Amino acid sequence: MIDNSNLVINSGNQDAAELAEKIAKGYAWGKHVVKKGEFYGIVSDEREFKELIERIIKNPSETKQLANGRQGYWDDKTETLVITSPKDKDGGACFRPDNGKDYYDNSLE
Repeated sequence: MIDNSNLVINSGNQDAAELAEKIAKGYAWGKHVVKKGEFYGIVSDEREFKELIERIIKNPSETKQLANGRQGYWDDKTETLVITSPKDKDGGACFRPDNGKDYYDNSLE
């Protein structure tokens, strides 16, 4: 288990709940939940999507610092990736990569 008590979310002064809400209300909902159906059986509405994102940010299986001030958060249980991005108007993204953890381990920079 990773201790995230000292984890700094790269989003200015936003806390995890605010950032999760921003991501959940952004393009990730329409693209990854509604259009692509990546979260079928995991979330059924925007509130649940926000709660999933917040849980992953607060208690990820793994984290990694990415380029341009972004942060990656991986969740083993749901095979979900959350990327926080202070420069993104939606605060980042949340999706389930087609190639799962391999994407997190080898494609994120």
